[in-house]
Amino acid sequence: MDKVLSLLGLAKRAGKLVIGEKNVLDALKELQQPVIFLGQDAGSNIKDKVNKKAHHYKLVLCTKYSKKELSQAVGTQNHAMMMVLDKGFNDAIKKEL
Repeated sequence: MDKVLSLLGLAKRAGKLVIGEKNVLDALKELQQPVIFLGQDAGSNIKDKVNKKAHHYKLVLCTKYSKKELSQAVGTQNHAMMMVLDKGFNDAIKKEL
């Protein structure tokens, strides 16, 4: 497992991870420069919506990983979208990306 996925797992255990499309989109307005993870195999509708939000809010959008890889990293199943809530985790992830 690479370092970014390990950091995602740590963020989940620390309670600093939002999982799921609705939860992520609701939490977007609260954070400064979060990193959003979107599975490369997510549906085209969600990809379009998230790309627009990422452009509007000037977010870092990572589409490097599949839904399976993201879900395994955080111990869930079949989640295409997640976002880290903690600035420290986000900074560490941005360094690795």
